[in-house]
Amino acid sequence: MPLHALGVEANSFDTAITLALRAFLQHRAGDVFHGAYAYALGLKMDSRAAARFASATAALKCTRFGGRSGTPTHAEVDAQLARWSA
Repeated sequence: MPLHALGVEANSFDTAITLALRAFLQHRAGDVFHGAYAYALGLKMDSRAAARFASATAALKCTRFGGRSGTPTHAEVDAQLARWSA
């Protein structure tokens, strides 16, 4: 079942559909989300694409053990986003 996220930017609201994965470890997911969001903005993604990228990164992190070692690579995030878009 899709979940919905709400974002605010420049006095406007935006919603995006996010898809759930089976999470078993949420430790550091917020840190990973924020880092991935900043990384995506550094790659010149718009805020909506950056939020989707960060959501996927944090979601994948929640499926793995380990701190930094459990953080997915950019290629793994892109692959997950492709599966969610299919």
